[in-house]
Amino acid sequence: VNSDKAYDQMLRDMLAADELYPNDMSTLRASGFLARQYFKFNRTSWLDETVEHTSKAMLGLTFNCAKCHDHKYDPVSQVEYYQMRAIFEPYQVRTDAVAGEMDFEKNGIPRAFDCNLDATTYVHVRGDDRNPDKERVISPAVPAFLSNEAFHVQSVKLPPDAFQPGLRAHVIDTYLKDAETRIADTRTALEAAKNKLSAASASYQASLKEKPAGDLQDQGNPEKNEPAEVLVSDDFRAERPEIWDQRSGVWRYENGKLIQSQVGANRASLRLKSVPPADFQATLKYRPTGGETWKSVGIRLTLPRISLRRWCGSIAAAMHSLCWSGNRRRTLRGAASCRCSGMPPVDPRK
Repeated sequence: VNSDKAYDQMLRDMLAADELYPNDMSTLRASGFLARQYFKFNRTSWLDETVEHTSKAMLGLTFNCAKCHDHKYDPVSQVEYYQMRAIFEPYQVRTDAVAGEMDFEKNGIPRAFDCNLDATTYVHVRGDDRNPDKERVISPAVPAFLSNEAFHVQSVKLPPDAFQPGLRAHVIDTYLKDAETRIADTRTALEAAKNKLSAASASYQASLKEKPAGDLQDQGNPEKNEPAEVLVSDDFRAERPEIWDQRSGVWRYENGKLIQSQVGANRASLRLKSVPPADFQATLKYRPTGGETWKSVGIRLTLPRISLRRWCGSIAAAMHSLCWSGNRRRTLRGAASCRCSGMPPVDPRK
């Protein structure tokens, strides 16, 4: 309307712009008339609405009445309805990129294009798409009252960028500009990261100059500042009941190894009899050699409810099914040790 386009030209643009003007982006927008019926999940509903809207908008006729039977008032038969549908049978819709925008959520051209050229059309018995009459393939045609000539379908040769829209100059230019922008942004971020690293390095070097030499030598080495006391060290080669209390599980010493063979989800544990201090370090070394579903191994620390700073004095090697299956078995071996400093021991039983 704004460009004072003739009505017959507007109809051609709406129904066939993809073939008549394949690279005229402004005119291709008119084929959005065919995109408005898009329905991904039901092709029949999609094409039913295409025939209905085209006939109502451009002919002022209710062709959709002839989907199930011959029209009761207008000169449109059921076969002619499906001949009309066959004209639209091959088309699909897509969104083409516009200059300067790659995000179709923000801008783009929804348009029609021929996709499935070998798609066939059948009459749906009583309009039921679940019951097509496959004995007869329907060819595209317009109703007889609209034309005295036979309807011929001719192929149209399209330029490569019509079916490969990524080849269009404005699309390539948009991608290149976007890539250049991202490269520039990355270089800016890299330069900022280098400056940040340089500032952090300078700050670190300055802090080193401010500290005495003795502090630098002992920094990060707590053993030089406070010797650790080893409370327990056990390689589990032999039983030591004075250290460990076997609370649950099936334990045995064999060939210089401690083996737990209980199967199932129940926890198997050893309890350290001595009470550790509030601050300590524990190391447990083991090697799994088999097992079933439950295979976790760990050290459990039990805290009394009265204070989170008072340790219960229980180090449990919580071994969920360190077990064997057939000839497979899982073995706990190695050493465990505690190094203590800080608060004095707290007996949770008091």
